[in-house]
Amino acid sequence: MCSVQADPFQDFRVAFMLTAGAQHRYALNTLEPTPDEKRLGYHRRALAGFDPSDIMALASLEVQDRGYQLFSRGMVLEGSRQGQRYSARVKGSAPYPYRTWIDLEKQDWGCSCPYTWGPVCKHVVALAYAIQEAPEIFQARRRRKQKTADPKQLALQELSDEDLLELLWELAEQRPELMEEFAYNLLQRTE
Repeated sequence: MCSVQADPFQDFRVAFMLTAGAQHRYALNTLEPTPDEKRLGYHRRALAGFDPSDIMALASLEVQDRGYQLFSRGMVLEGSRQGQRYSARVKGSAPYPYRTWIDLEKQDWGCSCPYTWGPVCKHVVALAYAIQEAPEIFQARRRRKQKTADPKQLALQELSDEDLLELLWELAEQRPELMEEFAYNLLQRTE
């Protein structure tokens, strides 16, 4: 967990960081606190006019520079947008790209890289530069119209990450051919 001694960005206080494996997530002053934040006693207020430069302002100058280098070298790959949520794979120094996202509406961002020295990594900064300077790489994805609310699908949406993983492991034991197909498709997407 990152800790800030002084609060030089009063309007941009980092609200929380969740670490799950190699994935980290941050959010700024959203309207509704998460259960963890309620437990820890965070109080936040909404930001008006939130944009990618607000995220970049939280990064050190070195991280900002590295993020810009990644962006300018075309390392922001497979950009997509759904509403105000932008996501992309960003290639850094690792042999594979990291999954990054910025949600301007929820004032939330994250990356699958292991960076823990501050609220923003170079991959998220690269994504923020891409949003500002090359919005054409993000094609809006259309949401599929749902004719009726499937109770099974709604129940799955309510499950925690841990419960979903447990369900996947059970499915893998019962139907290994499905998991093989899933793994194959996942590998095809990353190549």
